[in-house]
Amino acid sequence: MVADTGEPHSLLKPGELEAACVHPINQWHYGGERSPAVLGVGLMVALGRAHPFVQGNKRTAFAAAQLLLYANDFFLDVPDVEFIADELRRAMTGETPEHILVVLFDEFLRPLGSVALPE
Repeated sequence: MVADTGEPHSLLKPGELEAACVHPINQWHYGGERSPAVLGVGLMVALGRAHPFVQGNKRTAFAAAQLLLYANDFFLDVPDVEFIADELRRAMTGETPEHILVVLFDEFLRPLGSVALPE
């Protein structure tokens, strides 16, 4: 996520990265959660809060949420506007409750077959 920026990139906390990555799995298996938005937000917030990398933690967290959703036949089509970026950041830092972000994700989540993907 940071290679093109010239920022340093390395893994600082592999245990925290692994724990964050299994968060949506635990939500699914132990919490019975089936909402794609909740699972995507859960992964994003867990990664953002774990801060396992030197740089690019928030970017990586958002990309991971997008990939989780994509792998499960959903496309997260969030417009690139400052307000939304701020809400994403605030949710990852705990300033905004996760359910606010779930509502936002739900608004921009589309079944994969219903959208023309960017090339």
